[in-house]
Amino acid sequence: MILDEAKGYPSADGCTVTRDMVEAWDAAYSSGMLPDGYTFDGPVRVGRPRLSDGDMTVVTVRMPKAQKEALERDAGRRGMSLSGYVREVLAVRAS
Repeated sequence: MILDEAKGYPSADGCTVTRDMVEAWDAAYSSGMLPDGYTFDGPVRVGRPRLSDGDMTVVTVRMPKAQKEALERDAGRRGMSLSGYVREVLAVRAS
């Protein structure tokens, strides 16, 4: 698809986003305001979302370097962090 800046850019929901729209949003956000038509519903939560409703703990595991590298490759192929991948594998095995 060839994008034409004069006509705007298609968004994921099918709307067209123009340069004027982006500049208006930027001006509003830069001045600490929300653009027209936008609302804000609640407190700002700083940081990443919690991984679990329960308390988290750290588990340290020793393994051969080659095994860790293999886990990192598998995680990377799935677009995951090593920690997230290991948590997922352990959850499957523990259930």
